[in-house]
Amino acid sequence: MKTILIVDDQYVNRLLFKTILSSEKLTNNINYNIVEAVNGQESVDLVNEINVDLIIMDINMPVMNGIAATKIIKEIKPNLPIIGISAFDAVSIKDSYGFDVNDFDKFMTKPVDMVTLNTIVAKLI
Repeated sequence: MKTILIVDDQYVNRLLFKTILSSEKLTNNINYNIVEAVNGQESVDLVNEINVDLIIMDINMPVMNGIAATKIIKEIKPNLPIIGISAFDAVSIKDSYGFDVNDFDKFMTKPVDMVTLNTIVAKLI
């Protein structure tokens, strides 16, 4: 079973992604082990502790944002796919953080389309 790490400081967003990835109708009966983190630091810690196959990473979070966490994780595990998700578009992220969203394996803006997310997860995992 593949493990997906959902990283978002908002409980409702984590619950939404977990529900999307647990929907038999949307995932074609593929079961994922879902692990959650509430900030970038927790995601880095979890990547060092457990085997993660894919990360869904929010950008704007306390303690450590998703961009800083992504940079660290990509140094540790360069082939680990990370889907960046934000309410901001790519230009805003580049302007605010100096980060090119092309450094994610895939980038999506909120609100996230459920079918699209599942298609991307299935391709990357």
